[in-house]
Amino acid sequence: MFSRPQGFTRTHRLPDLTGMSLPSIYRLERRGQFPKIVKFCPGGRASGVLTAELSAYLAARARGEEWTQPDHDATGDAA
Repeated sequence: MFSRPQGFTRTHRLPDLTGMSLPSIYRLERRGQFPKIVKFCPGGRASGVLTAELSAYLAARARGEEWTQPDHDATGDAA
């Protein structure tokens, strides 16, 4: 369980925040090199990434480092 509520950044905002196209973002996500994009409800269209993971990704890239998706357990918490 999350210890506190976490914010999400909507998928449609990612190109402006990262400077990358959505196809590039999806490609990196499939490789585990971009935060996981999640649907907000089953069958819904709205999706996004955890803002904390996006911030960690952008900070790592600004330092010239690679970033990989953290392992999450069934509840979504980092393992």
